Amino acid sequence: MKETEFDENWNVVSRTSVIGKTKTPKSVRNIALPDAVVAAIEEWSLFCKEQKISSEYVFPNTKTGGFRKYSGLRSSLVRFVAKHKLEDEKITLYTFRHTFATILLEERENPKIVADMMGHTRVSTTLDLYSHVSRRAVSSKKTT
Repeated sequence: MKETEFDENWNVVSRTSVIGKTKTPKSVRNIALPDAVVAAIEEWSLFCKEQKISSEYVFPNTKTGGFRKYSGLRSSLVRFVAKHKLEDEKITLYTFRHTFATILLEERENPKIVADMMGHTRVSTTLDLYSHVSRRAVSSKKTT
């Protein structure tokens, strides 16, 4: 979230990224992480320790140890995409969320569990957003 400070004439004095409340109460949740994700986080944590990056954040800004802004994460992704010549793939940060949900549904995970992990109140929201997933794969699991 951006916090903007104005002077007495309503000119912008500064803009700062701040951590605020989540968009919805459903956004605050516990998510089970696959072993591969835990291993990647542990590897990143070790890298930060070796680089003497001390931070309260899991994925800190590597220069300051502070909060990593969305723009910084996005620019890292843009550099990665360019380096690996993936521009035609149209990869965005949202791509990762979309892929995560799609794979879960294709692997026949219970749609209710996927909806909970995605922070959706209704299973129909999850299924509507990821409707390109095979209907047979989704419907073969019983929703609880």
